[in-house]
Amino acid sequence: GQVIFLNSPVSGGILLSGLVVGGGPYLASLAVLGTVSATGMAKLTDMDSDSYSAGLWGYNGCLVGCAMAVFEPDIVMATTATLFGAAATPFVAASLKETMCTTIPQWTYAFNIVALSYFLRTQPFSTPTPTPTTTDMVSSTAMATTEMVSSTAMMDV
Repeated sequence: GQVIFLNSPVSGGILLSGLVVGGGPYLASLAVLGTVSATGMAKLTDMDSDSYSAGLWGYNGCLVGCAMAVFEPDIVMATTATLFGAAATPFVAASLKETMCTTIPQWTYAFNIVALSYFLRTQPFSTPTPTPTTTDMVSSTAMATTEMVSSTAMMDV
């Protein structure tokens, strides 16, 4: 791709094997889904064939799939967001190409716009839910035990 200057199927296979080893099969499968979705949409809508041949349409889609695998905990949502988000990246990239100087590559702007839009929509400035500490769990167990003993003692009277 455009950022790491690899535009052959062999280098793509090496990169994919690195994703499998480093990120696991789930991350690699969403990366492939994103690549296929973005490339397919670009081909289906007859976008720039030179970019298609160089593999540039699939790069942003691959990144969308990787981001969803890492940051979206729900598998169904991650898969759906990858499919549709990656399909949107060629349109965003084509729009950026028209608005930017054509001699400057737009790199991963399409990925950034799509992924950040998704995360701002689904997780707008939310704070993480606090996890219970050991002290909290011990306190709640002690309170429940006390209540149970009290209610049993009341029943005996």
